[in-house]
Amino acid sequence: MLPILTFDENKLRPSYGYFFDRSWLAPYETIVGIAWKLAKMNLLPGHVVAQQFAASPTDPYDGFAPILSNIDVHALATNFAIPRKALRASVEAPGFTRRMSEHLRYCSRCMGLSYHGIMHQHAGATRCPCHRTLLEEACQGCGFVSEYRLNARLLDTPFSCPRCQRLYGLGYGATRPPRPLPSDLRRAITRARCGT
Repeated sequence: MLPILTFDENKLRPSYGYFFDRSWLAPYETIVGIAWKLAKMNLLPGHVVAQQFAASPTDPYDGFAPILSNIDVHALATNFAIPRKALRASVEAPGFTRRMSEHLRYCSRCMGLSYHGIMHQHAGATRCPCHRTLLEEACQGCGFVSEYRLNARLLDTPFSCPRCQRLYGLGYGATRPPRPLPSDLRRAITRARCGT
């Protein structure tokens, strides 16, 4: 029989059984992808995850834009051992020339691998740098177009449509823990990000 733990959900810690495994990270993964993995693997509700990521008190149901000034990099790095470098790379840096889409954009093949890359969110991008498939915005099941915000609605359904819960992609990401991306995909991501 396991003991019932009580805790302040505003201060999740690995000592409470919540953790983040660095092997889940992929190059230039979005902050939303990182939050989804934390939520999925720890069975956390979206409003709790949104509060963990926010740099200042915010309504988790309204959420906030995924920009560096809104993310509590120090707390995430300290509490979950998520590398600061990965967190900073998960959002566009201030002054970056590319505009980010206001809607969640994704490659269904990447989502099937439990991956959502920062390059998918570039407003001018039309194809996934890994698979060369067209990027999608609308759910293939219900047609819902989700806002690209760290909010309870989006974070409650990792790698799935917030309206109908249909998975955005097919593959092992649907039912198993995230695995490292194959090396050829990691190279393609890095090349696309660096512009080579």
